[in-house]
Amino acid sequence: MGNINKIVLVAVLAFLTGCGTVEKEDWFPLNAEASRVASSPELARRFLSDTTRLSFNQTQHGTQYEYHSEGGRVFLWYPGNRSIVLGSWRIESSSTGRNPNLCYRYGAGSFNPVTGQRGGSWECRSFLAIDVAGGGTLKGDPFSLGTGRIPFVMVGRDFYSPDSVMQAIGKDPALLDYISNVSEID
Repeated sequence: MGNINKIVLVAVLAFLTGCGTVEKEDWFPLNAEASRVASSPELARRFLSDTTRLSFNQTQHGTQYEYHSEGGRVFLWYPGNRSIVLGSWRIESSSTGRNPNLCYRYGAGSFNPVTGQRGGSWECRSFLAIDVAGGGTLKGDPFSLGTGRIPFVMVGRDFYSPDSVMQAIGKDPALLDYISNVSEID
């Protein structure tokens, strides 16, 4: 892709991302739904298996998408990166059996610029600590992150909505399928 095409793509993406507001109000899980998913390790595992999670924080990372394969692989599309960050994910039981831990391990050569930590070791946190109110969960892998390739380089800390990403890669946003309630994974 020539430099002019890259500049045009970045300009189009900047236009499509708008003012950085979240477009979907029915993203799952919220409130009681999140607690229900976190009620068992198996339900939490089913919730994440074969899904793409969006998280956005304008003061830290910006937009991130992670595809969680059924086999425990994770494919992170991180702002500024020219390639996928490969890793693994798993759900661990907590000592109470409720609110399991979500654990990630990225390659030893990876680096988190916000936390300053290098990859290679498992990092776990409460399943309920994931950005459940500010992120979205899409069924499947709509951006083909599981191929190991990113659709394009996300710039800075801008918000890249799922709809704008679909438009940028030439796909119909109507093809996006959101998990909208816990009954879809029960």
